[in-house]
Amino acid sequence: MNSKTWTVVQFLDDLTVEAIPSTWIQGNECHWPSFSMEKLHNAIRKSEPLNTCWPTHKIKIFRNATYGDYLKARNKARIAENTSDINTEPEDVEVKRKRIQKILSSSEESIDDTILPPPPSISKYKAKKEDFNLDFNI
Repeated sequence: MNSKTWTVVQFLDDLTVEAIPSTWIQGNECHWPSFSMEKLHNAIRKSEPLNTCWPTHKIKIFRNATYGDYLKARNKARIAENTSDINTEPEDVEVKRKRIQKILSSSEESIDDTILPPPPSISKYKAKKEDFNLDFNI
């Protein structure tokens, strides 16, 4: 019987999601080796034994996220990158619509920036008959 299991976790310091060997987990922390990417992936895939000298990182363990098959755990980790419920199938994941941002043209933008001149003031000066040339000679 194969006793190797992998658990999908989220690293709280950088919010990345990964399927890791369950033996690397101690409480809400995970021992994480300082390997090159290729060696790290091999260590995860082969469920390399825990080395307590590895640095620890705070993690969040997803609910019902322990699997006896590495590939299944890895697929669930990919789902968890986009949704908080890893127990949904990919086609069940609802895609959120993106809002289309309204783009204003330069003329619309300038309307807000344009300041209208003040209305003409009404003079308090009273016009006299002499001020108007009212010549009605026909």
